[in-house]
Amino acid sequence: MNMEQCLNDISALKMPPRVALRNFSTNSRAVAVDSAAAVAESTVVAFVDGVSPANKEAVQNIALLAELSSDAAFPEKHQRVEWYQHYLKVMKMCGFITTNSPRERYVPSGVEFEVNEIVLELISAIAGPNKGVFLRLTGVALDALKKNDDARLKFERKSTHQDSSNFQIMPCAESSYGNLVCLMACFNLQRKETQGGFWFVKWKKEHLDVFRSLEQIELNFKHYQRVQAAIERKLTESAESFFDDLPL
Repeated sequence: MNMEQCLNDISALKMPPRVALRNFSTNSRAVAVDSAAAVAESTVVAFVDGVSPANKEAVQNIALLAELSSDAAFPEKHQRVEWYQHYLKVMKMCGFITTNSPRERYVPSGVEFEVNEIVLELISAIAGPNKGVFLRLTGVALDALKKNDDARLKFERKSTHQDSSNFQIMPCAESSYGNLVCLMACFNLQRKETQGGFWFVKWKKEHLDVFRSLEQIELNFKHYQRVQAAIERKLTESAESFFDDLPL
């Protein structure tokens, strides 16, 4: 990708209006890069032990920029396909190598299930040497989310829109060469009956439609370093603090 064009594209991204700061657990813009997991908007990012602070900050900044600009560009419920395509485009601009995994409908194996069980079921079905790490890390992060009422409620408010829920789960590790490798799991849930929240409640298969996209992505950190300043400038257009710490 031409770097000048990439920088221009990042600068031109549409962003939500600037909002007042919320009560986050620290005052820094990207919170707690040494913690094992964080919640930003409708994304849960989790890190295996040993991921460098620089890689943690990079994935948090990129994921947040991708989500905020996608929300601004495609805010309507019927635009979810376009939202996802834009999300991938921004991830690539910022340095992630992706393969454009298709968004597909998924039919859960059980008659009744919880959303967290669906996430783990899908991750358990992927191939590759990182499956065990991603599965364990996601399970621990979702357990922590369940126990942290403040983070869970903020996550649910952001990810839920009337009869649908849209969210991302990103467990991350480092390769033996120090490259950041993540599983990008994007979900769109559409319920057919009215009830409370989507998470940690039992659903019948016929009452919830599940759409998902999963792919393993890798960060080109040198590319990220060249666009980092542009990313940070765009993020400051919307707010100065984003991440809620999610202790594991």
